[in-house]
Amino acid sequence: MPTKPSEMETIYDEACRAASNRPVPEQAQLKIWRQVMCGFDPADLRGGLAIWWRTEQYLPMPAQLKPLAEQARRARIAKNTGPKDEVRWQCPDCGVTMTGFIDPADNRTRICRAPGRDGGTCGAVMNEIQRDKAS
Repeated sequence: MPTKPSEMETIYDEACRAASNRPVPEQAQLKIWRQVMCGFDPADLRGGLAIWWRTEQYLPMPAQLKPLAEQARRARIAKNTGPKDEVRWQCPDCGVTMTGFIDPADNRTRICRAPGRDGGTCGAVMNEIQRDKAS
């Protein structure tokens, strides 16, 4: 969920207080943080700052923080979703293929949803033709 303006101000103020150079929060700088970082979840912003503070002590610029927030987002998503297999299926009737990322234990039947000759969908049971195990 994107960071609300009030949350962004709180995170920015916290970052200013945590920085060794203790910058005074400035509205102009906060505006830039909002423009660059507004699409991130607050947890990802704080995660990016946590990564930053491991090696740096001064307040990061938004361009420096953005890739770290993206790194924190990817780590959070990976932790929440777990490993996925990449699987490819093919319809034996119409030849349509489909690819997806699924849980390793997922062996459900997939039904072809391609347009059928009668105006509906094909409806055939698809065959699994390839599975690349999660690493």
